[in-house]
Amino acid sequence: MLIRRNALPVIRLLFLITLTAVATLAAQQRPSPVKKADSSRSASPALLPPRLNDSISVVGDLNQEERSFRLADRLPISYLQRGRFASLSILGMPPGFLEYRYGNNRLQNHATGVWNEQWLPIYQITRWDPRDYPYQLATDAPRPVKKKPESRIIYSQDYVIGLNYLDLNFRRNTSPTNFIQLSGSNFLGRGSEEQDYSNFQVNTYRAQYHRQFGKSWQSDWYYWQMRHTFKLAPVLGTRRDKQKQIGHIAWVHLRGRVGENDSLSFTPGVDLIRDRYFRGIDRLRKSRYLDYHAELTYLHNIKAWKIGGRAYGSLFEHRAEALWVERKESELRGDVLLQKDSGRVFVDGEIGVRYHSESDREAALKLDAGIRFGRDHRVSVRVFRQPKIIPMLWRTLINAPFPAYPESHFILRRGAMGEIRLNFSGNDQFRLQPFWVSAENVPRLRADSLGWEQADVENYGLRVQFRKKIWQFIIENDLTLSGKGGEIFVPEINNVASLRTGQFFFKRALKVEGILNWRYLGDYRTVSLERLLYLYQLTNQPNGNYHLIDARVQAHVHNAVLFFSWDNLLSKDYSIIDNTIENYIVFRLGIDWFFYD
Repeated sequence: MLIRRNALPVIRLLFLITLTAVATLAAQQRPSPVKKADSSRSASPALLPPRLNDSISVVGDLNQEERSFRLADRLPISYLQRGRFASLSILGMPPGFLEYRYGNNRLQNHATGVWNEQWLPIYQITRWDPRDYPYQLATDAPRPVKKKPESRIIYSQDYVIGLNYLDLNFRRNTSPTNFIQLSGSNFLGRGSEEQDYSNFQVNTYRAQYHRQFGKSWQSDWYYWQMRHTFKLAPVLGTRRDKQKQIGHIAWVHLRGRVGENDSLSFTPGVDLIRDRYFRGIDRLRKSRYLDYHAELTYLHNIKAWKIGGRAYGSLFEHRAEALWVERKESELRGDVLLQKDSGRVFVDGEIGVRYHSESDREAALKLDAGIRFGRDHRVSVRVFRQPKIIPMLWRTLINAPFPAYPESHFILRRGAMGEIRLNFSGNDQFRLQPFWVSAENVPRLRADSLGWEQADVENYGLRVQFRKKIWQFIIENDLTLSGKGGEIFVPEINNVASLRTGQFFFKRALKVEGILNWRYLGDYRTVSLERLLYLYQLTNQPNGNYHLIDARVQAHVHNAVLFFSWDNLLSKDYSIIDNTIENYIVFRLGIDWFFYD
């Protein structure tokens, strides 16, 4: 049975709201000619891509974990409060199912299997493409060139659990077509537990240099440095746990035209990540992960179509002490590409093969195709099959309380999704998405920790989203119903609703906005975490049926936004990770100030 009976009243209410909104939207529809797609249009990480001038967006997010908590298809799986090592679960799939790209660079970690989401530059991410499962694109949208330097400062302070956040972003043009961008952030928290069992510190430093060569070629040079330290309550005894990660990432994105109908993109890079894990004064993990990688993409235009290919190669090594052996491995990917993004029909497809030095070859597939009609409405279908190698930390143990995983096969990530998207205006939108996703051959540590077994994680269900503007109010709802509730990494009912409004004062010199968010987490099982391996597994501990409410007030004064955020108004203590408590209360004041020097 898809949904339990005690949840039916909630479902009826949610569907009643949804149907009412859809009926109202349909009554307001006016025919309009088909518009050419604008692939550079920015999209909000919230519900659907709104017109930015019409939407009321949340400012001052602390990290990707906080931002994703407003999406019903994802669940932030983290240690305790904001700021721990976090990994998102999407559509009930295990952490690591979703991967990231930024500046055409793949953000991945072969050792742990998941990217540290605390390191994502959330204020520089301006376009989130929901079509590209299992990869979520994070790219910089082109911005108009201005003569004066640009600066942005975001600062917030919490007065309950002691969260401090500062983010600085500076951009200066070195010529009419070239610029340099520098940014950094400092995220601190004393935590909510006694002594120093839950404090943390996250520091990120980023640099980007953009240079154009004539009218046909341009390049972006990136360097990131990230530092992340956090402490945890002890598993046994009184000795606290401490984890520390330091990352250095550098890459170049070079792209341009090699002919009237031909384009080329080349992205070489290197990642260096150091990781430490201490229990008291005992060092249980000391590893150094080094990855050299490059990606080459060629596309040829044939009228409205683009055909081409992509090649990706990676050489990586893992040096560790105590419990691990040194390993060197490699990965190769090759794809044939077919794209069309104009007129009524759009197609984005690729088919290829994945090769890993420790495993056999596996086929890969991604296809997103659909039809546009009316006022930016669309019907589409997408399927994907993406293999991923098992994390190195699980496979290369030599001396530990549990044995190494004996195989090196691929984890197969597969899925099929349909979508009906109706966009009546910037704030009147509806989206219906049936889905089926699975992760096959996922290693799972047995309860006795003496061996491993394989598991197949599968989920199917329905996601319904709508946005409606009524007078001065914007109503949003994002509902995901999962048919495998109790067997996956998200609740069987996951609903996020928000009510937003804004008002001008003093002859439009001051704009005040209010946002009220409500989230319902249905029945789910808590997640255990093997800290030594970054291994997330489901437990048999039931949990759920939580109602969580957040409130926010924002005041726009010229180029600054002052905000007050009160999270978890009902002071509900709930658990996602086993033996941890999430979100007591957060009472936060801050400013988001964008100005010209």
